[in-house]
Amino acid sequence: MSSCGQTVPAQQLPDERARRARQYPSRRSCDRPAVYPQSPTSMINLSYVALLYGADRLMAIFRDALASGLLLLRHDDGWQVGLIAADFCIGDHGSVAFYAAALGIPFLKAVDVPGDLLSGSPTEQFIREAEPVNLDRDLHVQVLDMESRHDPARLADITSRSLGLPGDHGKAFRRKVYEILGLQPETPLRVLSFKPPDPITSERSASTLVTLMTTVMTEQSGQVRVRRYPAVLEHNHSPDDCREYVQISRDTEVDPRLRESAEIVVAPAPLGEHEAMEWLKRRLESTGVKLVAVVSGTRCLLRLRDGPVLEARTTSLTSSGTSPPDVEVTAAAVYAWLAEGKSFDQPVDITIRLTDLLACDTRISVVVSDGSAFPL
Repeated sequence: MSSCGQTVPAQQLPDERARRARQYPSRRSCDRPAVYPQSPTSMINLSYVALLYGADRLMAIFRDALASGLLLLRHDDGWQVGLIAADFCIGDHGSVAFYAAALGIPFLKAVDVPGDLLSGSPTEQFIREAEPVNLDRDLHVQVLDMESRHDPARLADITSRSLGLPGDHGKAFRRKVYEILGLQPETPLRVLSFKPPDPITSERSASTLVTLMTTVMTEQSGQVRVRRYPAVLEHNHSPDDCREYVQISRDTEVDPRLRESAEIVVAPAPLGEHEAMEWLKRRLESTGVKLVAVVSGTRCLLRLRDGPVLEARTTSLTSSGTSPPDVEVTAAAVYAWLAEGKSFDQPVDITIRLTDLLACDTRISVVVSDGSAFPL
């Protein structure tokens, strides 16, 4: 389980709020740059939600979000580990959200203050004081904003009224329950650790949307910023989203709509040189795709329709040059460079920055492959 997750406790709601609440996992996944799989979004389902809907129904409700990497954590399977690992929480006024705030995790509320809460109670104060999330705005921007000004003490001062005796709460609770039941264990209870959860997952989508920002340094060098988003969640983007997307699909994509709308298609696995050349030719012939790419050995082979075969290799920024570049990210960068009206008549060095994180910088060198021309 990654230490960078977002927990979204599920709340059964009988009205329009139910429809909106179900959008949060999908919107969180589609608004957030997708750095797979280092930074997943998880959803904790409380016991009554799991009993009310059942696992099959929950998987149907969150089908697209699951295909985009959402992790559904079951109420009886180590969800506490997922909560502790989270670096952000969006939730309701339930116990999971309360625990997250008590742990000092940045929190945004997804519900208004329910009218049936006791006025002045810790729970009522907690949900009243928490800042709301807005589904009509980019969720990723809201999360970054909250993280930048998060004060752990703000909500912890409220949650501490209900969660006293830190470190001794379990012992005091058991002692009181034993007293009420008139039972006492013969020996002190041994504290057990929580096991890592086994989340409900789904087969990942074979298509990705990317946004590209190109900075041309010289005719032979530049930088391309690449952000990846789940293609199956394109209908969940915020109303103010005006980004231009390019779709990349692996050749294993079976959805006709996604398969036919891809600008870039990549091979799902490395191929030998001869097989790679044949795949490039065959894939360009079969659809109207603009660019195809495949890893072969330590290089990535790419071809535009009616263009030469290009080869890209990683350079010393990230390795000794022996590791093959990421085929999707490399194809996106080459596409972005060509979209700027540039060419690869001379070798070009491109620094790829993935989701604006310096640690994710990669540098590739792109040249025209020797003996690359073959008729289409």
